[in-house]
Amino acid sequence: MPLLTQQFDPSIGPIITVEFALPASIHIDENDPPPREAVNMLIDTGASATSMTSSVADNLGLPVLGLRPLTSVTETAKVREYLADMYLPIGSVPYHLTDLRIIEFPMGNPNVGGLLGRDLLQYGMFHMNGASRIYTIGF
Repeated sequence: MPLLTQQFDPSIGPIITVEFALPASIHIDENDPPPREAVNMLIDTGASATSMTSSVADNLGLPVLGLRPLTSVTETAKVREYLADMYLPIGSVPYHLTDLRIIEFPMGNPNVGGLLGRDLLQYGMFHMNGASRIYTIGF
């Protein structure tokens, strides 16, 4: 299993920079891959779903699948659900996850463009050593 180990700032949390792209399953030209956009994602074991900001989805022209309820501590709101491919910087070649359902991340945070949630973390391994300020993730 390829692993990525990085330091993190405890005032922000474990951040991983991933790339999102239009899903390969709907991209027409195989000779011209779709553009990717890098996004700083907070690895959040408390988030049930992976999310991204609407600006990233709009920039990439991601298809909207519909609306989905998002429940936080204080409220429930309907947010857009997108179809996207994600590239994780794990291993010698980025780990490519296809046709993911990613929900809209409505919170404003200058350090984070989304959350990497349990819907994806359940398929890999995540370990955080708070005392050393290091995390390891693998798929």
